Formats: sequence, structure tokens, C-alpha cells
Amino acid sequence: MHVYFIGIGGTAIGPLAMISHQYGIQVSGSDKQPSQYIDYLKKQGLENIYIGTEADNIKQVHEKNPIDWLVHSSAVTIEDPNNPEILFAREQRVKVTKRDELLNHILKESGKKLIAVAGTHGKTTTTAMAIWLFKQLGLPISYSVGAKIPFGDMGHFDEKSEYFVYECDEFDRNFLAFYPYVSLITGVDYDHHEIFPTRENYREAFRQFMGQSERNVVWQADKEANSFELKENDVTLNDNDPMLNRLSIVGEVNRRDAWQVVKSVSLLANKPVEELQKPVVGEAFWNKPALRKNNGGAVHRLCPYSAQNSRLFAACQRNITKRGSSLRAAYQSSPALYKKRIQRLIFRYQKTLLGTKLSCP
Repeated sequence: MHVYFIGIGGTAIGPLAMISHQYGIQVSGSDKQPSQYIDYLKKQGLENIYIGTEADNIKQVHEKNPIDWLVHSSAVTIEDPNNPEILFAREQRVKVTKRDELLNHILKESGKKLIAVAGTHGKTTTTAMAIWLFKQLGLPISYSVGAKIPFGDMGHFDEKSEYFVYECDEFDRNFLAFYPYVSLITGVDYDHHEIFPTRENYREAFRQFMGQSERNVVWQADKEANSFELKENDVTLNDNDPMLNRLSIVGEVNRRDAWQVVKSVSLLANKPVEELQKPVVGEAFWNKPALRKNNGGAVHRLCPYSAQNSRLFAACQRNITKRGSSLRAAYQSSPALYKKRIQRLIFRYQKTLLGTKLSCP
């Protein structure tokens, strides 16, 4: 099968193109502009990528190797309802869909069980944490995450994996195309007003999504605020669980995301929560010899598996490695002083990395 992707350099379409390539699908595509990620895709074997969305590009590809399926993001048709490549594909009677239908096709054919991460906020970080924890446990995992992460590609297909972790976005009601094995609901506020005119429309979409999931892991506060009717096998998380304050991860939201991942992976991997706490609070990361030698335990506190903080983490890691001895001394003499120095490093690098935010206690 030959699939053509429009917007192949994007954070949603690009990982799906990589997954398709790894699954054995012939991949080609286009994007409006060049990017480092497109260069990276080409190095991974996805060489048939064009810059520009003119019909001539897809026509050349189709003449050399007939296209069976064209995949595009919701943004493509919103930006240009008469996209020339889509018009050409329809003229040639090529199947045209958004990305969700292709992913469902791959999931069904491969027999993967979908772990969906949905919610107004925290989807990317929670998805990244779940991927990271599966890797720490030595369990094969396939996934798609909407940001760069420091421990893998944005999209990956492993034929040995039982599960597929997916950042499941509610924009344009995309998540309603899926019927997950388990869904992690990170939190429900109100967003995408252009799609959901009222707060109740938004809540109802999540109720439908949860109804389509075999099992849900949801916070008690969200259950009450949104009148979610849970199934017998759903899991409700206590918002005041004492464990939230024991996780050595910067930021309350990050700790909540981590705890939701621990509880969920515990169910899926059939492992006790106590066994999964160690890697999430940082021990598995801390026990890497190269880091243990230099950083005095500082780096793991920056939440290295948080996708949105990966660039900040990398910058801080380099600096902390240089300052390891002084940081260890500060920690031994005064934890408060140590905390201030770490925060100073965080804020210093936060200023230099456009778009990177990190909450501090």
C-alpha cells in the first residue's frame, strides 16, 4: 500500500508517516516548507518528500507509483478547503481521510491495544511519561507523541509490542474515531471553542469518548465536575493521594501526570505500584552511571521524560554536569540552598528556550 501524507513535517502527521514506514507501508508526502524534522525523516528512509503543496508534486508521485491513500491533518482543510493535492487525489479516486482512519487501520491489522491519553492539558507530557516507563520496564512499546522527546522518536512502531500509546487529541473531535483499550483522562477543562460552542458540548464529547473506551483512568475531581458516569472497571484517582507529594518531580501537574501513568501501567503490565514508583521518582534515571557520577541527583528533578521540557532538560543537564560537585555540596549543607540553585538554572535556561515552560514548586 502507498500512502501520501500532506503536512508530513508536522507533529501529528510526521510521526504517523514514520510509524507507517516502520509498519511496511510505502510512504511519500509533502509539506509547505522544509524543516529539520523532514531532513530527519529522509535520513530514516522516507526520501520521497516534496516541499510545496502544488498538484504537480503529487501528480509526479502518482504517475511513478500509484497512490492508494492520502492522509491529511484537520488543519490542512481548515486552512485551504480547496487544497490542490486533495483535489487531485479525489479526481484520481484515491482514498482521502484524516490521520485517525489510517492509524485505526494499522492498529486493527497489527492487533495492538490502544492506550489513549486524552484531556485538555497534559496530554503530551503524560504520553511521554507512559512511553518512558514502558521503556524502563523493558517492555516493547509502539507510540505516537506530539513533541520531541529525549529518549526516542516522536513516532515508533514495534511489531513485538502489545500496546500502542497515543496522544489522543479532542480537536475537531478526532478522538471520537478511536475505541481504546484504556484511556487516561488527564483533566477536562474547556478548549477549542470553534469546535465545541459550549462547555457542555465539550464535556459531552469526553463522555462519548470515555464510553467508547473499554477502561478509563480519571481523577475524582474531573469525574464530579463533569458528571462522568464510570463503568465498573474504570479507575478513579484520589486528587489528594499522599503519594503525589512523595514524587520527586518538579511541579504539581507533572506529579499528577506521573501518578496517573504509574497507576495505569500497573494495571496493564500487571506489576505492583510499589515496583513502578522507583523509576518514576527518578531512581532508574538517577542510576545511570554517567549521570550518577556528576550531577548529585539534580537532573531527574527536572522531569527528563516530560516532552515539553526535553530541550530545557538537555541544556540544564550539560550545565549541571559541569557544576556537579558544587551542587552536591549545596545539597549536603542546605537543601534550601540547593533548591534555589536548581531553580536559578531552570529559569536561566527557560529564558533562552523559546516556548519552553517549566513549573517550579
